[in-house]
Amino acid sequence: MEPITLFLTCADTKESKKITTALLKNHLAACVKSMPVNSEFYWQGKIDTAKEVLLIIDSVASKFKEIEDCVHKLHSYDTPNLVAYPIVKQSKGVLEWLGEATNNKSKMTSKEVKLYTDGGARGNPGPAAIAYVVCDLKDNVVEKSGKYIGVTTNNQAEYQASLLGLQRIKELGADAVEICMDSELVVKQINGLYKIKNNDLRPWYTQIMQLAGQFKSIKFVHVPRALNKEADAEVNRILDVETGKN
Repeated sequence: MEPITLFLTCADTKESKKITTALLKNHLAACVKSMPVNSEFYWQGKIDTAKEVLLIIDSVASKFKEIEDCVHKLHSYDTPNLVAYPIVKQSKGVLEWLGEATNNKSKMTSKEVKLYTDGGARGNPGPAAIAYVVCDLKDNVVEKSGKYIGVTTNNQAEYQASLLGLQRIKELGADAVEICMDSELVVKQINGLYKIKNNDLRPWYTQIMQLAGQFKSIKFVHVPRALNKEADAEVNRILDVETGKN
């Protein structure tokens, strides 16, 4: 993945801190540095001076669109100018983060994994997010991630979280997986114990079943929410950012 540095001018310190927090919480940047700047502009026939803040954002090219979306939601300007340049040299800390951000496959030491997934909507339907946590067989976290998916229901979010997690561990090279979810309803539907009466869930179910057939061994297991706290926390963290509670 290509490392990049992005430059963004914010209206003031408060706005720069809000954007910095969102970028770091969503794992969209390795680090963000800020620099106060004074800018002059013409306003109603005279020159005014603004105390703005320049953000210097270290990230990867593949995350540019997500960064852009995040900035557009929080920036006070109608069209914030987000400029990206290739990074020539980075610190050790940034390079270590890049290894995680680009999902370095060397982290996978076994083809057998446990996958914890969770999805939730505030309002049902309402603003929703999904997350997954990849663990080894001793429950050591290998990788976790998630994303905001817009307005939907809890059950749809649960299905989408499982699909996202399965897609990721397939990319990592796993061929045996135990998927742990705290939604008993969804687990029983996937295992064929309950019928799927909601047609909106069928496309997600079909995709999961198609992907499940590509693993040598796969098991869907219901666990209490207390044992799914990593994925649950990631879902709530994303929703807090999206709904302005950060």
